[in-house]
Amino acid sequence: GPGSGSGGGTGSGGKGAGSGSGGGSQAAASLPGCDADDVRLRLRSVKNSYEPGEKPEFELTATNSGRDCRIDVGPTAAVVTITDVDDDRVWSSKDCPKSRAAVLLRVPADGSTVHTFEWDRRGSSPKCATPSGAKAAPGTYLVKVDVPGLGTKRVSFVLAAS
Repeated sequence: GPGSGSGGGTGSGGKGAGSGSGGGSQAAASLPGCDADDVRLRLRSVKNSYEPGEKPEFELTATNSGRDCRIDVGPTAAVVTITDVDDDRVWSSKDCPKSRAAVLLRVPADGSTVHTFEWDRRGSSPKCATPSGAKAAPGTYLVKVDVPGLGTKRVSFVLAAS
C-alpha cells in the first residue's frame, strides 16, 4: 500500500565537497601550498563601524609574487578569532564550525585572491559548549586571521551603539 518502499543508495562521495571562489577548490587542490616568501596577506574590515543589525564583513587578500599556489581558508585552517578591547576572546571560527572541510583558494601567479567572510555578532565557545552565544555588545573589537605558514593579520572594527 502507500508508504511502502525501500531506501537504497550508499553514502559515498564527500571528497571534493565545499565551495571556493577564485578558481574552484578542485583546481586549487592540485596546486602547491603558498609560502610566505611569495605570498603577502592583507586583512581589512569592509567598514570601520557597523550599525546594529549589520554583520561585520572582512576581506582577506592574498597577493602572490611567485607561481600559482593555494591557501586553505577553511574555518579550522585559517583560524579567525574576534576579541574585545580587554583581549577577551569573543568568537573563533574553530569553536563550532558547520563544516571542517578545507576551502582551497587559488592565488594566481603575480596576482591576488580575495576571500570575504562575515561574523554574525554572536559569541562562541570551544567544542560548541554553549548554544550560539549572546550578541556582542557595542564597542571596539579586533579580528585576527591566522593562516598557517603565511602569518597572522589583525584589524579593528567598531560595533556602533543604536
